[in-house]
Amino acid sequence: MKWFACPLGLSLLLAFCGPSRADPVVIQTQITEIFTGWDAEQFGIFTVEPRVDPGECDLGLKTHGYMTDSDQPGYRTFLAVALAAFAQRSTVQVIVSTKKHDCVAGHPKLIGLNIISSP
Repeated sequence: MKWFACPLGLSLLLAFCGPSRADPVVIQTQITEIFTGWDAEQFGIFTVEPRVDPGECDLGLKTHGYMTDSDQPGYRTFLAVALAAFAQRSTVQVIVSTKKHDCVAGHPKLIGLNIISSP
């Protein structure tokens, strides 16, 4: 019976300690464009790397980037980082929510932005 308990315990441990489905997606890339919301306090970014859409926000246009709005924590910080990274042509880490339908105006929700380097 011990031979059964050990593999079962290990399987349960791996199932509960493995990567979480809620872990955010991190894309290392460069920002190619910063766009603003139409008649709303929002902004978004287009990137060199193809957009990923873990929250299933796709409006049918695969070229749409990532977005945030003034209701999101970190909005002003994200905007400052995006503008600095774009101006310096820096490499950034774009962090995107993986929660289903966690979108801003139909775009995957930007939840973090880190400047990695400048050329």
